[in-house]
Amino acid sequence: MMSILAGAAKGRVTATYTYSANTANASLNITSLTGYSAGKTDVTLTINSGVTVYSTSTGSYAFTVDNSWTTGDTITVVNNGTILGKGGAGGNGGSGSGGTGSTGSVGGPALYVQRATSINNVNRIAGGGGGGGGGGAAWTPIGD
Repeated sequence: MMSILAGAAKGRVTATYTYSANTANASLNITSLTGYSAGKTDVTLTINSGVTVYSTSTGSYAFTVDNSWTTGDTITVVNNGTILGKGGAGGNGGSGSGGTGSTGSVGGPALYVQRATSINNVNRIAGGGGGGGGGGAAWTPIGD
């Protein structure tokens, strides 16, 4: 959802964008907002309560505030929902007599801002947790 309003300060434009449904790998090109005026726009990006912005890969961010905008613009993120990086994969279990399991992989990042951005975090911003290690295999002594 997007809306453009007359700016409070003379010569400025206010633009808003709202995430109202769960969204994967969100990145919004600020300059694509209707009414955007380079260097004169106050942008508010809102994530609604109950909405999760998430990553589908540990190698990508859940939410990116891009750097397409111009000096003089202001960006505010209001997070009423959740920004969540992807969790890492768990390790493999051991095999064979006395085999050890492997370690889990690292989790992914949640938020990436490329320029000065105000963030009003009402709920949660969380990087993905690392995956748990795999369990070891049972060891049975020979001859018992």
